[in-house]
Amino acid sequence: MKSASELIRELSFCEDVPKKYIAYYPTVLIDPVLLPLHQKQIASITSAKKENARRTLKLECKNGIPSGTFGRISICYWQTQFKKLENTTGIEKAIEGELGKSQRQVFLDVVGKDQSGSRQLTSFYSSFRSALDMKIFNDERFTAAEISNEKEAKPFLLKDVKKSMPVDFRAFQLLYQLKSPLGIDLYLFLNMKNYSMNQQGSKINKFILWSTLEAVLFTERCRCKNLYEFKQRVIKALGHVVHCLPTSLIKVTDTGIAFRSGSTAVQSVA
Repeated sequence: MKSASELIRELSFCEDVPKKYIAYYPTVLIDPVLLPLHQKQIASITSAKKENARRTLKLECKNGIPSGTFGRISICYWQTQFKKLENTTGIEKAIEGELGKSQRQVFLDVVGKDQSGSRQLTSFYSSFRSALDMKIFNDERFTAAEISNEKEAKPFLLKDVKKSMPVDFRAFQLLYQLKSPLGIDLYLFLNMKNYSMNQQGSKINKFILWSTLEAVLFTERCRCKNLYEFKQRVIKALGHVVHCLPTSLIKVTDTGIAFRSGSTAVQSVA
């Protein structure tokens, strides 16, 4: 794995993401964020749920929902493997192959470097396995003008996810080195907004209210005593994210975050 300074320099000067760095992340997990932010917890979080007017999102995993940078990078790795095998019958064989590797080899393949101790390896592999076992409930509702969908949501696994967002895996590597799971969440959300704006050909600046970010970054907001603390943590994390989206010109204001679509937002590849 390249050092943080090398990744920052490379990301800053590279507007087109090389194909080898293009990875994928399940869109359903970007907004809102329900993944726990840290690996070190007194008790594993086995269930998380968020409801709003549009949908209910719920995650369940008896061994603990994937958390921290390891959880996010593992989900990205699995989703990328499944995306590559889309419309094929090789997913189960790919899973078997990945789980047949040694834990140290998996760490190297996913993170890009050797693990630094048995505790770190155990923490990582727990998230790696949990990402595969996590049940996702995504109850999408009709628009406000229609009757709500009263059907109970059925769970699905990561390998069944159909919609994913292309991302730059170097951003994950950098934010992992900077120990910033919140940075990963912000990168994913802003990259998704950038992607959408680029698809529409929009050059107009985008503005996101703090209230919107509170709803999106649900896990982080729950950890904060008040909005001021939440803002400070987001602003600190944005200091890392700007390296991942250098052409987006992200600007923090009293009422929210302003940015423009950037050419570094990853687009789909054939």
